[in-house]
Amino acid sequence: MMKETIKSALTLLTQNQGDGWFCVIEEPKEEKFVQFAWDESEGLWVDLPSVALNEEEKARAVMMFSDYNISLEARCLHSGDDEEHSCDCDDECDDDCDCCSHDDEPIETFNGSLGKDVDKACEIAYRVLTEVYKLSDKTKLSVTISS
Repeated sequence: MMKETIKSALTLLTQNQGDGWFCVIEEPKEEKFVQFAWDESEGLWVDLPSVALNEEEKARAVMMFSDYNISLEARCLHSGDDEEHSCDCDDECDDDCDCCSHDDEPIETFNGSLGKDVDKACEIAYRVLTEVYKLSDKTKLSVTISS
C-alpha cells in the first residue's frame, strides 16, 4: 500500500519536471516525512532534515543513507531578493548572495541527487518511512506536490 502511494507521488513529480517542484510524503499524525525536489538539470533530489528526526531515527538514517552514499551535511537556507536557495556551508556563494555570513543557522540534512531514477527515489522514501521512522507498510500517507 505504502509503495504504491510513494510511486504515484514521485511519478507525478517527475512528470511535471519544472524547476522548483517538490513533493512531501508524510505520515500526518506524527508528522514523519521525507521530501523530494525536481531540478531541471539534475533531476530528483531527496531531502530529509535532521530536525525531523529523534536521536534513534537519526542514527538509523545515517546507516540507511550510507547505502546511497548520502551523508548528513550542514546546509544554509537563505532568502534573497529573488528566491530562497540553499548552499553547502563550506562553499563560497556568488557576489550577489550574503548567505555565507551565516546570519541564519545552518541545518543538518540528508540531501542527495538521484538523477532521473524514480525507482531509487521510491526505494529511499520507503526505507525512510519503514526503517528510519519504523512505520507500518499499511500506514496512510499524506502527499503534497507543489511548485
